Amino acid sequence: MKIIKMNAFLMLSLLFFASNAALSEGLSHESELGVVASGGNTDSQTINAKQLTTYKWTSNELSSKGNYLYGEANEVKSANSWSLGLRYDRNFSERFGAFLGNLWEGDEFAGVDYKSNVDLGLKYFILKTDDKNYLVSELGYRYTYENRDEASLVDSVTDHYARAYLEAGYQLSESVSAKLWLEYLPNLSDSDDYLINFEPSLSVALSSIFSMKVAYLGKYDAQPSAAGNKDYDWLYTTSLLAKF
Repeated sequence: MKIIKMNAFLMLSLLFFASNAALSEGLSHESELGVVASGGNTDSQTINAKQLTTYKWTSNELSSKGNYLYGEANEVKSANSWSLGLRYDRNFSERFGAFLGNLWEGDEFAGVDYKSNVDLGLKYFILKTDDKNYLVSELGYRYTYENRDEASLVDSVTDHYARAYLEAGYQLSESVSAKLWLEYLPNLSDSDDYLINFEPSLSVALSSIFSMKVAYLGKYDAQPSAAGNKDYDWLYTTSLLAKF
């Protein structure tokens, strides 16, 4: 817990510095909130909240992101996961750059108390017309430290992964845009252990600030953290998105 508090404090400090350094065109933010509730034979509530803050200056970019998912069914907890990420990008040209980042996450029902993922790599824009029409690829390395809950056979695990990432954005019309990202992480020491994550999404602009978004997030883990867990998780969300 001390590690999480220190990392969270560092992230907030950097965000405070970025936001106060220049409240100008270099700072952007988007927040997303999805809420699903049902009643009758089955009472259930699910909340999914996300945020992304980015600050750009000259050839540099600092970004933070967060996500929280919580769900209950008939007053019994059914989902509880979170993530916090901080990333620095250095652009050497319009198409080519490098990045360094750390993603902290936890998932109660996956048996993960907390996990730290350190990413280092290169990125290349295969196509870039503007912020909504692009195709970007990333290739790098990930170091993972995972602290597991009491039900797991081991307390902690350290892994080394290669990371390949592809993201595409396309403006379908003046008010409709689409996005797809795909991430593949093979374990460098165990060929049978790998992760595949992907998410297609569609956004419809309601105003200059607000949009409606539908997305499908898929996560495949060839070797789940907790015994008995399924190797594939998915999440379908409809949410309100605000950008400013």
